[in-house]
Amino acid sequence: MSIFGITSVISMIVAGWISDHSQWPRHIWAAIFMAIFTPTIVGFTLIPHGNLALLYFWTGAMGVGAFMFSTITNELSVEVAPSDQRGTVSGFINAFNQVGSFIAPVILGQILATTGSYVSSYLIISVFPIIAVVALLFVRESDADENVVEQKNVGQVSKNNVRQATKGEF
Repeated sequence: MSIFGITSVISMIVAGWISDHSQWPRHIWAAIFMAIFTPTIVGFTLIPHGNLALLYFWTGAMGVGAFMFSTITNELSVEVAPSDQRGTVSGFINAFNQVGSFIAPVILGQILATTGSYVSSYLIISVFPIIAVVALLFVRESDADENVVEQKNVGQVSKNNVRQATKGEF
């Protein structure tokens, strides 16, 4: 359903805006947005049969829950990485996002095959975002701040080297 895609795209932009304009640390916002995912999975799972309005609501909510956090977690992952490894880190983040996109349905299918119940399967899967929330609470944004200072110092050294070279001071 297109409502899932529409809400996921909009929520990623909104999450970025909130992160940019808030005094709260980004990892806290990422944890809050990730925490939205579990109730949306549960809500989607428990839709009464034939209730189209709730199907649309919870499908849209799942788009928010499944993607709102990703804007911030992707950014944080790159920021806390050393400046000379940010491209590699970004590549790994993209790889893990893609791996998750094809492993999640496989895991859900295995749970479904074991339990024989869609409801049980989705309720079991809904625990994973809570695990991610706990992990996000341990992110040290101070590492990102140190990397920014380090990068500025490296930039300053480079500027000084250029000045010295143009003045023939080497």
